[in-house]
Amino acid sequence: MVERGAAGLGIGPDETPASDGRRRRRQQSRQRIIEALLEALGEPDFDLSPEQTAVRSGEQLAAGPFEGDVRARTRELVRRLAAAFETVAPTLRSVQPDRQKSVGDRGRRRLDATVRDQIGAALGPELADLPADTTDLLATVLSVSSWSHMRTTHGHDAERSAALLESAVLRLLGEQPEAWG
Repeated sequence: MVERGAAGLGIGPDETPASDGRRRRRQQSRQRIIEALLEALGEPDFDLSPEQTAVRSGEQLAAGPFEGDVRARTRELVRRLAAAFETVAPTLRSVQPDRQKSVGDRGRRRLDATVRDQIGAALGPELADLPADTTDLLATVLSVSSWSHMRTTHGHDAERSAALLESAVLRLLGEQPEAWG
């Protein structure tokens, strides 16, 4: 149990005001990294390394267009999301359990909203002809949780995980996915 010390700041017996400040700065830093990734996700040439994320200014970026047939747009959608998930998933997993409600859940909700926006931008014409809950299914399939499950629980590499997501999306859209080896 955390004791109330230092004027009710909630600093426990083994914590000092300095360590509490460091923890707060780490939490804020993680939040800035998540926000930079979400903003960059809409770029047409999204390929954001952790180093690039660190130097992001945080200004809103215009979403890049998705072009081509449904397969090309699906492939580009999955490529963008996979690049984001490869960077953001470890950050979301690293959020301390006592901070997950404030940082992790907020980041996941924002990421989910961005994923839904990207789904609409990439697959709007196809979604218009499908049941309304198809976007919900696609958002679940294309979630950071699904990505993390494939990468950590099933042990798939990023390329295989992206191929599986692409196949799932195409199947939900009524398209036949390409066979892979």
